[in-house]
Amino acid sequence: MIMRTSSVVALLGLAALALPSSGAAQSIIPRADSAARRLMARRDELNALAQVLDSVAASPSARSADRNRARPLAAQIRARLEAGDFQAGDRVVVRAPTGVGDAYATPNAPVRSASDLGIADTFAVQFGPALVLPSIGEIPLRGVLRSELEDQVTRYVSRLVRDPEVHARALMRLSVQGEVARPGYYSVLPESPLADLVTAAGGYTTNAKLTDIKIQRGDATILEKERLRLLMAQGTTLDVAGIHPGDELVVPKRKNTDILEGFRLAAVLLGIPLSIYALTHLR
Repeated sequence: MIMRTSSVVALLGLAALALPSSGAAQSIIPRADSAARRLMARRDELNALAQVLDSVAASPSARSADRNRARPLAAQIRARLEAGDFQAGDRVVVRAPTGVGDAYATPNAPVRSASDLGIADTFAVQFGPALVLPSIGEIPLRGVLRSELEDQVTRYVSRLVRDPEVHARALMRLSVQGEVARPGYYSVLPESPLADLVTAAGGYTTNAKLTDIKIQRGDATILEKERLRLLMAQGTTLDVAGIHPGDELVVPKRKNTDILEGFRLAAVLLGIPLSIYALTHLR
């Protein structure tokens, strides 16, 4: 198996070179856990991670706590590989450029454009899970990873269209709240840069306190402050940053704005009696 992802190569290297050390097992597991949670992880990557965790779990020199952590994580990875990433209600964008792959595969079928097939829209995953496309029918998604979606859709479209060019991506729904122009929920691609969340919400307001921005998952803070700002500046994608569907970007209000407002109000209130006093002593 050829490994193309540096993080997986590093994990395998650690397992091969330093596994007898309990410290090595301890360093592998958190990184494996993070890699296993990536939305766009490939099947070969997940299989490799499961193998690394099997090695940790079977190592007599690894600490019992590390072995106990490795076993369930490997099981979770294999469960993901078996079930796939999709659930009913997930949103998927499917695009086929007009004029590309526009001839039906059957010899006597009329030539039609790809757009006539109805594959140029956003679709909801149905129970099964499955994706139902007009003129194509049902595309099963059981056992399909997000990283495999485009290949799966292309495979089924190819039954009707010769050499189709199909683009299929699974969206993730995230919340953007606080000091942005349009707070609310947004469906974005996991491959999108973190900063695109702010762009989708219309950008920051003038009252945004950028030093305290954070991403929350329930009551827990996943990323915040300088670390989050650095990832945004570097163009890090949502997937690489470990963002999951349902997470929330919070942009707080600048506190000094409230202070200035208070000073302005106080100045106005103080100015009223002074003005009255000045007027009464002009005569």
